[in-house]
Order: sequence, then C-alpha cells, then structure tokens
Amino acid sequence: MEDRFITHTEIASLLQLNPAHVRDRLTKRKDFPRPFIFGGARRWKYSEVEDWIDGRRQAPDGRRAA
Repeated sequence: MEDRFITHTEIASLLQLNPAHVRDRLTKRKDFPRPFIFGGARRWKYSEVEDWIDGRRQAPDGRRAA
C-alpha cells in the first residue's frame, strides 16, 4: 500500500481529539512522529502515526502493549 501524508486535523479525527490539541500539544511530544514540511505546511506519514497509535494502546491490565 502506498503511504500518504495527513494533516493534524486528520490525526485529530483518528484519535477523536480536538485539532488544536493535536497541533499545539500532541505533535510536540518527543515520541510523536516528526512531520514533513511541504511549502510551510506540516504533514505526517499515515503509517508512522498509525504505528505510534498502535504503540500507545494499553493492555487490559493497564500496561502498554508490547
């Protein structure tokens, strides 16, 4: 599958968060994927964001999934 680039608004939709929260806080986390800059606009690789989300999922006992 060909990878695509997504905006912070699309990331917010995936996570069911406010776009401003994603733009102002989440994207500044050290563990969040780094954006690509296209003409001043920030975009993220969908596959990298998806991997980050998968890594953040918690096991039923409250620990992070491996």
